[in-house]
Amino acid sequence: MVTVAGALHIAYMVKDSFHGSSVTPVGRSWIKLKHLAKDTLLIAATMCLALAGCGTSPVENNANVNDNEQSSFETVQSKGGGSSSSFEDADVLEISMAERDDSDEDWIRGFIELENDSKTAISSVQVKIAYKDKDGNVVDESYSASDFGVPAGKSAYLPFDILLSDGQTGDSVESIEAASYEYTTDEFYYSIDLVEKTVESHARNAGDTKAFDRKNVLSFEYEEVGTQSSGEHVIEIEAENNGEEPLIQVEAQIVLFDEGGNVLGKGYAGTDELLVPGGKVTMTSLTPVPSSAEVASYGVFSYATKTAEPDADGFNYYTVYLNTEVANGSMVD
Repeated sequence: MVTVAGALHIAYMVKDSFHGSSVTPVGRSWIKLKHLAKDTLLIAATMCLALAGCGTSPVENNANVNDNEQSSFETVQSKGGGSSSSFEDADVLEISMAERDDSDEDWIRGFIELENDSKTAISSVQVKIAYKDKDGNVVDESYSASDFGVPAGKSAYLPFDILLSDGQTGDSVESIEAASYEYTTDEFYYSIDLVEKTVESHARNAGDTKAFDRKNVLSFEYEEVGTQSSGEHVIEIEAENNGEEPLIQVEAQIVLFDEGGNVLGKGYAGTDELLVPGGKVTMTSLTPVPSSAEVASYGVFSYATKTAEPDADGFNYYTVYLNTEVANGSMVD
């Protein structure tokens, strides 16, 4: 069993790597989201899922299945605590360049590393990245985001990419640095400006626990394909509908860990195939990971379902957060 963070006490689902063994969640279902390649999609996903927390129950490679272990989730207050935290207290991440690839003449790609030096797991992280020339001038900007975030005392890797403007080359970008970032805890939202060294924060609603009990209807099995030459780690996910309503859309977010519980990447899987009660559907997640990464465990920390008709609350789309055991509903076309 791999401890994701000191603030999380989570029951792990486990499997043998590359052999397609299955995991049946017990109590609270745990499932294992395709790389959101464009900055706008990353931003939108972060804002839509900003009500989620951190943590998951991963599938651990090369271990046995434990079908009866229950899961729990705990967090502690951040260093400064509360919505009135100072910049020094709220600035919990050390952000550095982990990997840079200039091999494509039109793009700069790579990974930044986020190290959470606080005692609190944080989620819905979004980083604004500044690209600077040799004189320190900002020549471009982009965003990278992770809904899962960073466990307490651990690191997470976020992919970034930027399309170079006409006349620019990789050599024209001397340095790549974080200009600002946002994150949430169970109770608060924080926005950190690393240039001005300021912080904005406000209280937040984590979600609906009663809706979780009604809408947590999926269970999952997995088959790990492995890391491809493209740098994406592939996992096949089979979802089973244990509810009473047909689902016309299913989406899932998956997080990958190394042996130390650090976050290697977050991916996406989804389908519009009709999923009837008792039926199953297979989805594929492709998660970008650093070139030197060795995936030790993985798990889906949230999923979303859509029905053809709204429920009694007027919602037809629910996002279920398995790590915090809450769900949020909305009405979508």
